[in-house]
Amino acid sequence: MAVAITVGLVEVAKTIGLPTKYAPVASVLIGVGSSFLFPAATVAMTILFGVITGLTACGLYSGAKATIQN
Repeated sequence: MAVAITVGLVEVAKTIGLPTKYAPVASVLIGVGSSFLFPAATVAMTILFGVITGLTACGLYSGAKATIQN
């Protein structure tokens, strides 16, 4: 669920004016920020889960975009 929310928030940021080239960075930052809402056992694990969420959201968007264009 966090991945879908991250994709949505990045799309909102791009609509507001975020340049597309910064979308992956925004995705990771949003993922890390949102991971603190549901923290893991340690801060390092929480940050790792946030990075994974952000990178997954970025890859999901890129994969869907490539599939639609083909």
